[in-house]
Amino acid sequence: MKILQVCPAFYPAISIGGPIFTILSLQRLLATKNHIVDVLSTPLGLSQKDRASIVYNKPMTMPVTMSVPGVITYQHFYGYPHFTFSPQSFWWLFKNIEKYDMLILHGVWNFPILAAALVCRIKKVPYFVVPHGTLYKETIELRSALLKKTFLKLYVERMLVGAKRILFTTRDERDKVTNFLQLDFSSFVLPNIVRSAEFKQLPVRGEFRRHYSIPADAPVLLHYGRISRKKGIEFSIQALAKLSSEFPDAVLAVVGGDEEGYRAVIERCAKDWGVQHRVIFTAMVERKPMGMQAMVDADIFVLPSLSENFGMAVVEAMQCGLPVVISNNVGLAPDIGSAGAGLVVSLTPDNEPLANAIAGLLRSPEERRALGEKGKNFAIEHYDDQAVASIVDELLALV
Repeated sequence: MKILQVCPAFYPAISIGGPIFTILSLQRLLATKNHIVDVLSTPLGLSQKDRASIVYNKPMTMPVTMSVPGVITYQHFYGYPHFTFSPQSFWWLFKNIEKYDMLILHGVWNFPILAAALVCRIKKVPYFVVPHGTLYKETIELRSALLKKTFLKLYVERMLVGAKRILFTTRDERDKVTNFLQLDFSSFVLPNIVRSAEFKQLPVRGEFRRHYSIPADAPVLLHYGRISRKKGIEFSIQALAKLSSEFPDAVLAVVGGDEEGYRAVIERCAKDWGVQHRVIFTAMVERKPMGMQAMVDADIFVLPSLSENFGMAVVEAMQCGLPVVISNNVGLAPDIGSAGAGLVVSLTPDNEPLANAIAGLLRSPEERRALGEKGKNFAIEHYDDQAVASIVDELLALV
């Protein structure tokens, strides 16, 4: 089968976050099943160095470092980066779409996705839509709410109904979006892939602490991922402050790139709670080596998100054997909670559930080790590429 993935950004645009790794992993998995998989994208999120190597509107082989077959075609975009307006994408699709048996569209609100869905309907080529959490009610209301709601009624609803399937990453995402939109579309749950092979050889413990002058015996709470409002980092800071009397040396490491200046909000929050000297910002880092070093050196991974369709960083932390504490707004929370593979808490105004969960783990190294091991086994069993392979086969049988 010949498949085209359409996405506003593609690896190595890691500043975009988890979807970048999802698209790359799916590309790799489909290729192992002898499918031909190409990509249409824009330079969104790429560094200046990476952009300099692009030849636009011409198929380029994937870099050898990605270990992924297939070709990628980049098209220019203009204006607002979160919309990636790219007229060339539309014309390229119109000319080339009939070469493909199916399309996988990653996102909802970007021009290349909307254009691809329209051309698919005109040319009668089946397509799947992966919303990556962008259809939650909370996400729509987070930014440009009126514009999104208008566009939802004018076009997006028809795009979703016309899709072969909407691919949700968790049952939680499927159920919440279905209840919110009340549309008659077909859906399918396809978990994100986090390859266990990438976590076989973990870094030696201690390098991250040395680099950021964190004492070897200081408890480290870890946020790993973009700094944005929906990640709920303020709750982690408040919990850190609440634990100050019992754990005065505890620190919160915020490992990730800033999104639209939200770091300034986090810094003010830390200052208001009197813990600014115990919150460390690293800026964006690659998963290897510094991201993994942070996960190896941390004691607890904390993600009190307000909205999260999956939680790639959660699974990555679990793959490193790091115990996780997450909010019940994370898409993985029902599965992780029922399996006892991590601690799931509700977010409350007093923040006691989160603070108590963290304190309980900090008091017990044995419990942290046991929870980390259980989480690692759960992650491998459910989200490794081998675990997701059979689900992909079920999906492709629908075409």
